[in-house]
Amino acid sequence: MNTTNDSAFGLMEFNYGWCKRDEITFFGKPMDVEILAEAEIGQPISDIQRTFYTSFCKKIDALSATALEQLTEYYIENLPAIGVQVEDPTELPEEEELTHADLIRMVVPKTIFFPQDDMYAVLCDCMWEPINGLAIIISADGVEIGIQSEVL
Repeated sequence: MNTTNDSAFGLMEFNYGWCKRDEITFFGKPMDVEILAEAEIGQPISDIQRTFYTSFCKKIDALSATALEQLTEYYIENLPAIGVQVEDPTELPEEEELTHADLIRMVVPKTIFFPQDDMYAVLCDCMWEPINGLAIIISADGVEIGIQSEVL
């Protein structure tokens, strides 16, 4: 088993990239997530990945709040398309009834992904994107919402 004790990430195991399980508080609630730093076999964690991970840890509360606002906008803008992607569209709150609690129920962070790029992403299971999942993408341009294939 290949492991490393990284200066920023701590103890990580290599399994199709450097990874570990960790408990974080996101969207105001504790959750168990995978922390994943993209790497090829034999490749160490990069300085940019360390920088983004450290930033994520320091700014997690503000990032979580911004992500909820972006998810709200994304949901409202895409509600017609979202409605055709779920088995029972009546389960979806209408724009004027939408709360952060609704979004937290429908969008569940599973992995914090640190690729070798100038960004990172919170990969989420999503009620209306069960196959592709949603990604909360964080870069120098800010926070945006997309599907996971945009970052994987």
